[in-house]
Amino acid sequence: MILSARRLTLTLCISTSVLTLFNCKPKSEDQAVAQKSVQLVTVDPGHFHAALVQKSMYDDVDSIVHVYAPGGPDVDMHLARIENFNKRADNPTHWNEVVYTGAGSFDKMLSEKSGNVVVLAGNNEKKTEYIARAIDAGFNVLGDKPMAIDGKGFELLKTAFT
Repeated sequence: MILSARRLTLTLCISTSVLTLFNCKPKSEDQAVAQKSVQLVTVDPGHFHAALVQKSMYDDVDSIVHVYAPGGPDVDMHLARIENFNKRADNPTHWNEVVYTGAGSFDKMLSEKSGNVVVLAGNNEKKTEYIARAIDAGFNVLGDKPMAIDGKGFELLKTAFT
């Protein structure tokens, strides 16, 4: 079961990444003119993988990224990494981070719907719940591994992908 779970998780992760990056479409033609087709939302970035998504600029990805997290060193390190990408000498990026830190940051992200792709690379204990809730709210999800850390989480992940 563990081997199959790992294979399914890897397959789901790769599939989600591909679908997220290539199937995000604006809701209307008017919106296509006003904004890029992918608007990133970073949630509780506790791992450097969250920042790697922003190491380069992409034609279809909006430069404004909304970040929702409890305050603390994890989000501070994430923002410092993005700032380093923006200030580097070779091929600097131009990300504009709009940051909310505080209690209930995930619920605030769900209610504000500031983007259409949620980046999850942080606390693995919360990640599966975040994936399921984000998908239920209509977001695309780009999550790093592991996406589930136990059997209960794996079942929730399978349900979310259904």
